Amino acid sequence: MIDIDLLEKRIDDFLAELELEYYLAFSGLKDRLETAGIYEKYSDLNRKELVEKIHDLFESSREERIRRVYSFLAFNYIYKSIAKINDELSEREVEERIHVGSEKYSLRIALAYVRREPRRERRSKVYREICTVVDGFLNPLLIRRLGKIYRLVGELKFKNYIEFCEFINQVNIEKLKEAAERFLSSTESVYREYMDLLLKENLGLSLDEAERHDVIYLFSNPPEGVEPRVEMVEFLLKTLRGLGIELEKMKNILLDVEDRPNKSPRAFVAAVKIPEDVRLVVLPTGGIRDYQALFHEAGHALHFAFTDSKLPTAFKRLGPSSITETYAFLMEYVLLQRRIAEELVGKENLEKYLLHSYTSYIHFLRRYSAKLIYELELHRIKDLEAAKNLYEKIMSKYLLYKYSPLIYLYDIDLGFYTGEYLRAWFFEATLRKYLKERYGEWIDSKKAGDFIKSLWRTGFSKTLEKLAGEIGYKEISEKNAVELLSESLF
Repeated sequence: MIDIDLLEKRIDDFLAELELEYYLAFSGLKDRLETAGIYEKYSDLNRKELVEKIHDLFESSREERIRRVYSFLAFNYIYKSIAKINDELSEREVEERIHVGSEKYSLRIALAYVRREPRRERRSKVYREICTVVDGFLNPLLIRRLGKIYRLVGELKFKNYIEFCEFINQVNIEKLKEAAERFLSSTESVYREYMDLLLKENLGLSLDEAERHDVIYLFSNPPEGVEPRVEMVEFLLKTLRGLGIELEKMKNILLDVEDRPNKSPRAFVAAVKIPEDVRLVVLPTGGIRDYQALFHEAGHALHFAFTDSKLPTAFKRLGPSSITETYAFLMEYVLLQRRIAEELVGKENLEKYLLHSYTSYIHFLRRYSAKLIYELELHRIKDLEAAKNLYEKIMSKYLLYKYSPLIYLYDIDLGFYTGEYLRAWFFEATLRKYLKERYGEWIDSKKAGDFIKSLWRTGFSKTLEKLAGEIGYKEISEKNAVELLSESLF
């Protein structure tokens, strides 16, 4: 007989050690990430026999808590089984070289170069070479990885990979695809208008002329002259005070703002122990994207830090990621509110900032809607090579600019994380509408803050559908996101 309490504690300890290791490495307190020893220490969690026993226990009990534990163990078993392929992929990303002028850079550095390079000819050349390297060196490994994943989900008694992901994420992917298609249809005209305007103003290109590398560069850099007017961390703390949240006084959140040589430049959260030890790490550099990343990660941190400590691990840590992504997006998009945005960039830059930010918002939703449609088809076909043309066709059709077919596997997310992001975006728009209707300028309302805290306290214990039902909505749909984006920007 398996003791679920002891098993959950084992899982909690495992995740705590992993999160602490990530924190130490990416905060610059350690020189490199070392997780192999942790995985070895907890290798008992990767045994197929354990996964099968918990599956049988769930089948007999149908308890949601058991389902969450099984979902974690099943996904962890598969992830561990493809670890060597993932290591090979990571090595290739570092070892394979891309020509950048007279220099040669790794794939990762070359991608960062594309984000920063204003000269279109140089950017295009480097991006084409990136795609060629991906096709020649990474795609064979990605094909092998998918093949192994398909075999593993079969061993775990699922009909196919899609059914496995639906179980893990507690979602009907076909139904989500239909919502994505409706979203794409309903927002095409406003998307075309915003993208065309933004591309012409910033790059001198029309949407029909643009390519993927142009859009990567466009959204990686704010419009000329648009710079933040306030210090980043203090701006976050001040904004949260409007909700009655004094982050700087919360003893269970470590706000790590120290400058260290090897510290990651991007904000991140390490949930070492939920809710007792949550670490929000940021390296203030001053760019607009840093502010957006910080507010996003603060949403994750607050969700974890306010989670009810009495919940079992299954409901503190192991739910669908769309739940915590909803709260991250809710905080991030506070920066789209006109008063907050004006304070951030100044009145004279407000229109430029809003056009850039809203266009980025709609682009991400459309990109992930298109990716979901593509990924669903990808996992249904037997000949993965045939998916190249499918990828180019679907992405170019819905994004309205040119995509390379060569990154057809490099651009997918394991576990249909694409769908998790999309569900989070759709529900965030619904939650934002609810907050506005009930509290008005909700970001300045302590009552709104109390309500949001009540959601955070539930951790992962409620599905998005359950949360939607509690605020008067029958389902997670695209309707409120469409409505939000249909409003006049100026």
